[in-house]
Amino acid sequence: MLDIVLYAIFLSILCYLANRYYFSGAKYKSNKKLNGKVIIVTGADSGIGFETALDFANRGARVILACRETVKAEKAVEDIRRKTGNDKVEYEFIDLADLTTVRSFCDKIKTQIDRLDILVNNAGVMACPPKWRTKQGYEMQFGINYLGHFLLTNLLLDLIKKTPQSRIVSLSSCIHYLGKMYWDSFYGGVNIMKAYCQSKLAIILFTKELTKRLEGSGVTCVCLNPGAVRTGIIRYTGKSMCFLFPIVVKIFYVLYLIVTKSAYEGSLTTIYCAIDDEVPKYNGYYFSDCAKKKPSKAALNEHDAKRLWDISVKMVDL
Repeated sequence: MLDIVLYAIFLSILCYLANRYYFSGAKYKSNKKLNGKVIIVTGADSGIGFETALDFANRGARVILACRETVKAEKAVEDIRRKTGNDKVEYEFIDLADLTTVRSFCDKIKTQIDRLDILVNNAGVMACPPKWRTKQGYEMQFGINYLGHFLLTNLLLDLIKKTPQSRIVSLSSCIHYLGKMYWDSFYGGVNIMKAYCQSKLAIILFTKELTKRLEGSGVTCVCLNPGAVRTGIIRYTGKSMCFLFPIVVKIFYVLYLIVTKSAYEGSLTTIYCAIDDEVPKYNGYYFSDCAKKKPSKAALNEHDAKRLWDISVKMVDL
């Protein structure tokens, strides 16, 4: 019996160390203050977005949480204020699945702030049921992960461009390596995982084209892979992929804990891209674990980047 207990303790320690020193990814620490800076983070009521907003607030910035779920967002604001002592943390409603609310959000924000130092396009969904569509009829993952952020970024560009040394940071994923553009699928028509991979690839193509269009403006545009992170992003998988998926996760929960990052660990590359002084040297790049990394061949296609931009402009009636 004692042998079993000792073995279990040894295995637990080994699992902890595996997560702590391998799967948890790169560490990033900085004492940089952000007093006087204004930052917007989408989807900041939980997960990576919450940890990102918490960090910025702790550095003294004014942080606006752009979220869909009012109750969760208001609680997040209270939590961040309490933990940081920063009362310059607020919430504004936006639903990236409804472009009308994106426009309303931007109209309201422009009456409240006269600068925007950092925009973090963080919000995202994964494996939504195949029949789900945005308010305007687009495939849900493409609509929320990419298209809503495309419109949001463009509508806030005047504020961003007039703010010195401003940055636009967009969250993609390593899953984009499996992605390709299915040009006739934006209203649906491909399976959910192909659509998810496409939405993350679209974010990198968007960053590439945006960087080109903002050349000489002083704005830094980057995108990143946060890694495999324990967040609520898998909440729809039981409805869309296989009803057994959430059960399998629970059965192998210890393994899941080992091979995934915490939300805090997942936020570190976002924070690095948003504040580190080295990042502007790599304008337009893709990052992972706080270091620049080469994206997929499809993500480097300049023709596709421009084609996606032109299509997106028509989609959002920009």
